[in-house]
Amino acid sequence: MPTPIISSEASAHISLSAEPPVSEGGWIQLRVRDISSSSSSSEEAESRITIPTVLESVEALSFIGFNAHAADRIMHRYNLASAHEADLNLLGFAKGHVRSARDASLPWEDWETAMEEMGVKISLQRAIMDPHFEALRLTQSAMFWVLDTITAKYMYLQSLDREVLGLPRGPGRSEDYVQLESRLSGEYPRTSTSKATQPSSSKAGKGTAKPSPSPALHVGATDHRVGDGEVELLKGGAQVRLIQAIRTATDAPNAVINRLQNIYSAIPGDSSPDQQALYVSKQRDVARQYMDYARQRMREQDHQLLAVGILHIIVPTDLLADHAQIFAQDWKEFVMHCRLQTEPFPSHLSWLLETPVIMGPILKANDAMVRDMVGEGMNFQALEPWRLPNGSSAQQQCIKGTQLVRNMNQRARIWLELLP
Repeated sequence: MPTPIISSEASAHISLSAEPPVSEGGWIQLRVRDISSSSSSSEEAESRITIPTVLESVEALSFIGFNAHAADRIMHRYNLASAHEADLNLLGFAKGHVRSARDASLPWEDWETAMEEMGVKISLQRAIMDPHFEALRLTQSAMFWVLDTITAKYMYLQSLDREVLGLPRGPGRSEDYVQLESRLSGEYPRTSTSKATQPSSSKAGKGTAKPSPSPALHVGATDHRVGDGEVELLKGGAQVRLIQAIRTATDAPNAVINRLQNIYSAIPGDSSPDQQALYVSKQRDVARQYMDYARQRMREQDHQLLAVGILHIIVPTDLLADHAQIFAQDWKEFVMHCRLQTEPFPSHLSWLLETPVIMGPILKANDAMVRDMVGEGMNFQALEPWRLPNGSSAQQQCIKGTQLVRNMNQRARIWLELLP
């Protein structure tokens, strides 16, 4: 049975503000403020946007990132399968369509043509290829970023009804109201992002950070102080993904406090060849880069609908006592074997696989680039860390092990800072 993105209850809730939704074909037209707390200005909040009426539709596929031809093909396959099996997930069919195409990973490969074969609409292609994020983009492949984007936007559509019902309505509503978002004047400069069909300025995301109080609105733990015997770890991205790591008000009273396992990274990783792990950083600039790239890829119709932010994980240092820090030649050799999933793993490095926490630079290469750079001779000297705009190397912590993550879920204070 088709799933309405905006339920009748949510539609009535919107109508309380005297701006009822306008339906046209498979779309609903609303004001941005009626479905999002992420608009950066009152002018944008009052502008109108169209969203799909139904989750299982070509309109929804277009919204999450597909061109018309691909959306029609995916929907046709979904409809044929749905005639014989119930409770199918359209996102699964969308992912299958993307994975059936060839990928592009190397810098000199034609990423745009590969994404065209995946059925990606031009605006998303240009957002992924934004030159400001080239270094970050090349840590993964075209297919990875397409799948990451369409998944987050589909999750957004799934959560939109709850978001709408959470927004206050009626005469008493403040014009400056925001939900789940921090408006930090001075803490993080608002960037002027160009239209989704245009690459953004290379100056996006730069600015001088100034001390600022904690965000007025946030999600998760309310105590944001990092005390003695604690360390703060950060992860940037889209709110719909990051919030999965945090206990919510709808959880049962005896539920696990947090769920960091929900934001594990895929394998292979820089320090985890064959198991999923939690990758975080102590550097705010690293988290900002991931956050800004998510913002750029997930804009829709020139509006920032999906909230983005930084997840803060304040951890007792005793939980991270069993760790190893690697750098220089050891780091290059270790990440090469992790990314290539070498079997058997070199004996002089295998002890690192059993170490719960690995600290080191972030590799400036995806798996295909590693294979190309090291060649058959496995010469790892060409491998280099990803460097931030200020020239420093981007650092990360890889946290592995079910028991350690379970302990972090219980003892860490986790909150999500949402930024304009």
